[in-house]
Amino acid sequence: MRQILTLVLGLVSISACTGSEDPGRERPRALSDLAGDESIVLFKTAGWFDPESGSWHLPVHGWVFEPEDSVIRKNAMAAALEKKYGLTATGDAEEIFASRVNWLIADSERGKIAYVRIGDTDYEMPPSAENGHFRTTIELRADAVN
Repeated sequence: MRQILTLVLGLVSISACTGSEDPGRERPRALSDLAGDESIVLFKTAGWFDPESGSWHLPVHGWVFEPEDSVIRKNAMAAALEKKYGLTATGDAEEIFASRVNWLIADSERGKIAYVRIGDTDYEMPPSAENGHFRTTIELRADAVN
């Protein structure tokens, strides 16, 4: 029977290493090639245990992007939604709309390399695609998880 492991930050520590200094650390951190104005998001995924190989398979899906806060683009999007669907954002909804539309207009970054740390090991991710996304699966021996 296949066991499912949900990656929860408290259960398995996964972090994107962006090269920021950590004074309490004795060993050097793996560096990404992200610029200072770029961000990375790691999406929640679920791993599974393969009893034949005795290892966990942990899918990793991330997105590298440069956040945008363009009033012009936001207003154009709002105008299009109002014209096509008669929708307008007012009051609290306006703040929510601004926050969500910024995700849609973010500048995805291609060819960026990031690292994911699980425990004390850093794993190099494949370069981000044209849409800024990268995907891979990390295989961990069961004794490394326990």
